[in-house]
Amino acid sequence: RLVRREGDRNPTSGLPGGRAIEEELARRVASGAAFSVCYLDIDTFKPFADVFGFAAADSVIHAIGRSLLEVARESTAPTFVAHIGGDDFLLVTSPAEATSVAERSQLRFREVVARVVGPEALRAGSFRGAGRDGIERDFPIASLSAAILDVDPARWESTMRLGAVAAAVKSEAKHLGGGTIVRRAV
Repeated sequence: RLVRREGDRNPTSGLPGGRAIEEELARRVASGAAFSVCYLDIDTFKPFADVFGFAAADSVIHAIGRSLLEVARESTAPTFVAHIGGDDFLLVTSPAEATSVAERSQLRFREVVARVVGPEALRAGSFRGAGRDGIERDFPIASLSAAILDVDPARWESTMRLGAVAAAVKSEAKHLGGGTIVRRAV
């Protein structure tokens, strides 16, 4: 099991990926206890990477991975940390810890970005870059949106269903503005 999990690690963050996420969710569902999934997404990461470069982007991904592990260690409930891929991360914790975990993750992310881009860029609060549509505009320097899904194992459908709901809730959080946390029961 250890060899399988180690082979599933993201090379940039060092965190477990898809297979480990599925196993953790199955384990939590089998326990019968309610749990929460915090789906974290870095806002405006593509323009950030385009402006500050791939080395800065990789540095942010690596450092946020380490920071999320610190957040998990500080939690009063067992908290699983994973890297879905790209700029998407996942934490699985207790419903009582979920909001605190998301808020601490956002705070740590801001600290990571400050170290990578420096205090001058952080003070500016934004950077100029091209969006996915190719149009130049100003983007906020750093934020982390979170979708918190409170899971009742008795109503569990599947990992695919959870992923679809998480994507919709994450989209809602991003639409409300960078750094937003939206929480829903599933």
